[in-house]
Amino acid sequence: MAKKELKKQSKLIKKSKQTKKSVTSKIKRGRPQGTGRYGCVTTAVRIPKHLVEEVRQFLFRKIKAAKTKITSDNKSK
Repeated sequence: MAKKELKKQSKLIKKSKQTKKSVTSKIKRGRPQGTGRYGCVTTAVRIPKHLVEEVRQFLFRKIKAAKTKITSDNKSK
């Protein structure tokens, strides 16, 4: 009985070492943070489906206003 228990324990130890290694190797996978479309870390925001179009229009107006402000600032210089 003691031999069987020792074998089980050694298998568990080996498994834990393997999973530890695989977890650490998975951490750095993928594209680095901040290299996406916006150049910084982003987050997902959930909104109700019936408000999606209103939010898109709002964001479009905000982005358009910001772009026109930037271009008008550059022209005035």
